[in-house]
Amino acid sequence: MKVYINDREYHLDEHNFSVINSMEIHSTKCIGETTVFLLQIPHRAIPINDRINCRSYYDTQICEIFNQLITIYKEKKKGYYLEFNSIVYSMLHRIFVQFGQTNTSKDVIVSEEKESIAKIGQVIDYVQTHYMEHICLDEIAQLACYNKQYFTRIFKRHMKITFFEYLNEVRIRHIFDELIYTDVSISEIAERNGFTNNKNFQKVFRSSYGCTPSEMRKKYRDINNLPKKDSI
Repeated sequence: MKVYINDREYHLDEHNFSVINSMEIHSTKCIGETTVFLLQIPHRAIPINDRINCRSYYDTQICEIFNQLITIYKEKKKGYYLEFNSIVYSMLHRIFVQFGQTNTSKDVIVSEEKESIAKIGQVIDYVQTHYMEHICLDEIAQLACYNKQYFTRIFKRHMKITFFEYLNEVRIRHIFDELIYTDVSISEIAERNGFTNNKNFQKVFRSSYGCTPSEMRKKYRDINNLPKKDSI
């Protein structure tokens, strides 16, 4: 798995983890099937201004903690949220002691960079809400208050992928759940998640998962005997 943070690329293998600080532009890319544990912690839950400088680190103990958190969340025994939060804070303390980094003047993002990060964030929020609709580059560039050429360059610099590659990734992630759990036709699922060209959809899906949508649907149902959700 590749993780892109603030214009740099990092590789995560099994038992690797990475910490992404607040206000850091980032994206990820996986080739084939990859299982990832993602833990998002609100900034207000950690009342510190220092940053954690941990991009790609191998630690089996941290991974064991992740597995423990998954088990606690799945079982949901009485008072599970207290146990869950206590383990999270203990893990954060361990990570912060080892990787915490006090901010210095050179770590402060200049105002121009802050502005571009904020605008990319606005674009990302917009895509998360409107990915099902037709979205053109002119519209997005206008949203960011940039001309189309400059927006294209700055988005690629921060995200390491083009805007349309990012848009397609968002759409594909939303398609996956419907594909596995419903009987809705693949073409209909693709269309209502923003793909109007079936050939392009098939190409993007294969690039992301290494197989066709129909192969993925059959594989997951056969192996995991997954129940179906009601059609939307």
